[in-house]
Amino acid sequence: MGGSYCLSALVTDRQEDFINPASPPWEELPSRARELKARLAQIGEMRPGSLVERYRKCGKPNCHCARRGDRGHGPLWMVTHALEGKTVSKAIPARPAVERTRPRRGANL
Repeated sequence: MGGSYCLSALVTDRQEDFINPASPPWEELPSRARELKARLAQIGEMRPGSLVERYRKCGKPNCHCARRGDRGHGPLWMVTHALEGKTVSKAIPARPAVERTRPRRGANL
């Protein structure tokens, strides 16, 4: 699944609204944008949404999940994202899909 991503900045006639002492000078913004795009490209495939580990209770009174403090059955992995203005959640298989979707440790931008 391919696609293009756009990094853009809001520019108005009120430059003073956007001045931050920690920000790079305006002249450096195009090179900073190129740098960020290159770093994002190294991440690889990206999808919108959240990956959530969920547990559920089955409702059977003699099941382990009915005990106080038990997390329940699981984990069940869900991907949640917005689609046409509504929140959509979808269960995904536990092993390969979760490992591909889960954020990589140390992959800080």
